[in-house]
Amino acid sequence: MQPLRIFSVAFFLLTFSWTIALGQAVNEDLIIGKWKFVKATTGQTEIAFRYNGDPLLTFEKGGHWITEDTNPKYRQSGSWKIENNLLIRDPEVSGLGDIGSYARVIDKLTKTDLVFYAPDNGDRTFTFYFTKL
Repeated sequence: MQPLRIFSVAFFLLTFSWTIALGQAVNEDLIIGKWKFVKATTGQTEIAFRYNGDPLLTFEKGGHWITEDTNPKYRQSGSWKIENNLLIRDPEVSGLGDIGSYARVIDKLTKTDLVFYAPDNGDRTFTFYFTKL
């Protein structure tokens, strides 16, 4: 009976701590600043860095974001917001056309690291890693 009691207490503590962690809101102030792209992964595979420049993603107070890159294809800007640990970006209309808003799940956000991923749509899930400049 003792092992069952220990298991029950351990299960309760694990479930309780996990629930608390999931309920914590993302600190929006941490995302403000300039972020340098490090890598992208899909599953266990790391995507090769195939850009000629150093892609940067800047989040400004007031909800504006901008990407900088030597390749015009990757230059965009628009508005952003965070809701329920989702980073929602709404690009302005550009030469790429109107691609509409899209959400990314924030996996990690600290003073130095930003990791988010595209919700799985049945294909591959891409995770993007950034470091703060």
